[in-house]
Amino acid sequence: MQFTLSLSDYIDQYLINLEQDSTHCPVCYEQILEHNKIQDMEHMIECYKTQLLEIYLRDHLIEHGEFPDLTRGVVVQLIEQVEQEMLKLCKISKK
Repeated sequence: MQFTLSLSDYIDQYLINLEQDSTHCPVCYEQILEHNKIQDMEHMIECYKTQLLEIYLRDHLIEHGEFPDLTRGVVVQLIEQVEQEMLKLCKISKK
């Protein structure tokens, strides 16, 4: 079973992993992080986008019995969702 957390939850776990010197990505669980915050965050965000896409595909398959057409609009919508979460995190951190 795969758990779906918010991006902020994954970032919080990344910071814990960083403190514990763990190289596990909190999204995909692979031992891939290098403690380079920029590269690690880029990896985590790509994993998160992939996870959202997988969830979308799974939910559509369950609801409709078939996979949806992956259109540009679907991909753009998922990317915009991640961007909105990131903007929200930036606003929260500025308070």
